Amino acid sequence: MRYGTRVSRTDVHRIERHVTEALATVIGRFTLHRFDLVEGPAAFAVTRGDLRGDGPLLARVHSSCITAEVFGGCDCDCREQLAAALERISAAGRGIVFYLQQEGRGAGFGAKVRDRMLVQASGNRLTTFDAYDQLGIPHDQRTYETVAAMRARLGVRAPLQLLTGNATKAEAVRRDGSPVAGHTPLRVPVSAYSAHHLRAKRGAGEAVEQHAGAVALPPERVMVTEPTVLDEAPDVTHVGGYWLPIRAPHPAWFRLDAYVDERTSATLVMLRHGRSAGTPTRILWDRVRDRFPVQDRATRPAIRPTMRPSWGAAASRIVRDGGGRALFLPEGRPFDDAAAAILAHEID
Repeated sequence: MRYGTRVSRTDVHRIERHVTEALATVIGRFTLHRFDLVEGPAAFAVTRGDLRGDGPLLARVHSSCITAEVFGGCDCDCREQLAAALERISAAGRGIVFYLQQEGRGAGFGAKVRDRMLVQASGNRLTTFDAYDQLGIPHDQRTYETVAAMRARLGVRAPLQLLTGNATKAEAVRRDGSPVAGHTPLRVPVSAYSAHHLRAKRGAGEAVEQHAGAVALPPERVMVTEPTVLDEAPDVTHVGGYWLPIRAPHPAWFRLDAYVDERTSATLVMLRHGRSAGTPTRILWDRVRDRFPVQDRATRPAIRPTMRPSWGAAASRIVRDGGGRALFLPEGRPFDDAAAAILAHEID
């Protein structure tokens, strides 16, 4: 069973195509660069100002976290770190966010789901790193050669002043070909929902804020299950599931179940809250540009959205109505037999 879409590193950093578009966010206006790679998922850079020159350049090397950036989960600080980096860069008038699709610290989204399942099944006695040990997965498989390739394509000569509290990550970025002038932590608030995960990161040496209060626990016990092929579709595997607290707009627990279409290695995710029987399923698509705090015509500029507007409204309605569900598909993927099989499996 594959836990994600991790690929060979031989050609993953080689850029095949580079396109740009304007990105209007509630923080300010940026340029979004998409780099299609010879192998593996696309990488992105969000830039502001003149990137030329030799003075240190503010930069965030950010690994994707779709639970926070797409679903609005609040059990980590990833979305806040991304927004804080954009705010610092906007204030400076010059800088870059390198956005790499390396879920689960490079192990893939499936590994992340099983990690969270093990942690919650233990009643939070396990940390995320303990769970990776049980799964036989290295704690961090991320690599940063792609950052060096994007720097070269963008003409960046300056060393990077990294916006991170992870000294090990800063050293890895340097080792993989990008000069680093230093690193600065981004301080973002810790909540009862993110405290357990961030405590594990702090124990691993990262500079994160502490939380003195109680830790929020899921509403029900999580059972550990093995990956299971669906009877309705032999090419679709249920990877696992756990409880995700989602801002809707106040934190509410949703059950997340992840499925992999083995033909394409694509991950499809079902989110359920409360009484979902008899309720229609909302179908949504994960668009990478929506992972940033984009400005929407319905969004007041002074308000930072915690998730894409369409899902934010749907999640709020689901909570208000006492139940419902949503199926997320990868960007550009049609609603197909695999998605229909997942719906049939969930409804049964």
